[in-house]
Amino acid sequence: MRLAMKRCLNCQQVKPVADYYKQAGGRTCLPLCKVCHNAACLARKKSNPDYRARQYAAKKRWEQRNPQRVKTHRLRCLGRLIWDPRQEGVPSLCLELEAALQKLREAIAA
Repeated sequence: MRLAMKRCLNCQQVKPVADYYKQAGGRTCLPLCKVCHNAACLARKKSNPDYRARQYAAKKRWEQRNPQRVKTHRLRCLGRLIWDPRQEGVPSLCLELEAALQKLREAIAA
């Protein structure tokens, strides 16, 4: 078995593909190795003080536009949701149980 190698555009070192982050699609790697990518991200944050504020504001806007996805994500992170109700093939019993649990949570919170 041959190990796939790639050259970093920043440091010009040839490194294994495992030393690179994958792009959003998951098929190809970023052009910078993880070390160079992390250094570039840190430099961008330090050179632009309001970078984090803009990122936080963008996240809040997305959360306001997608409340159901945020709710599903939070429930899954807390271990209270095993299935994704948006997927097809979820048994109706599971959906009914999820609705009943949600009503119970709302009643407790009120």
